[in-house]
Amino acid sequence: VFFLVWKWPECECNKAPTQASLSLSLPVVSLATDGMLLYCFDVQQGPCMDAGICCDMDLYKVEFEADEQCRGSVAYVTVSGKVQAPVFQTSPYVALKINRIYASADEVDGLHLCVALRPASPCTTMEQLCGDRLCTY
Repeated sequence: VFFLVWKWPECECNKAPTQASLSLSLPVVSLATDGMLLYCFDVQQGPCMDAGICCDMDLYKVEFEADEQCRGSVAYVTVSGKVQAPVFQTSPYVALKINRIYASADEVDGLHLCVALRPASPCTTMEQLCGDRLCTY
């Protein structure tokens, strides 16, 4: 079973449900016409119980904690259908980054993000990409 949790990485904003209004849906998995396995998420904007700067934040990037062995397993990412090269960071922590989102707080609800994994690679599932543990973002 695949779950997403919000406690990583340490950021300026506390991403707990009562502190920030943004979260990701569970993934929808499909096979792309190019043979890649797509894991797609919708950005969801929910209520924020505590007023603060994190309640109405813009979205510039999403990071998934990743396993370093998976470098090269991500073919591309998409932001609302627009293809981007993946960014795989190894320092100061290992992460798959979806950059250049640039969505304001009033545009972010329903934004569609996808990660395309290569079928013949060290990591062919998001579970493997996340190090065979809960995927954290």
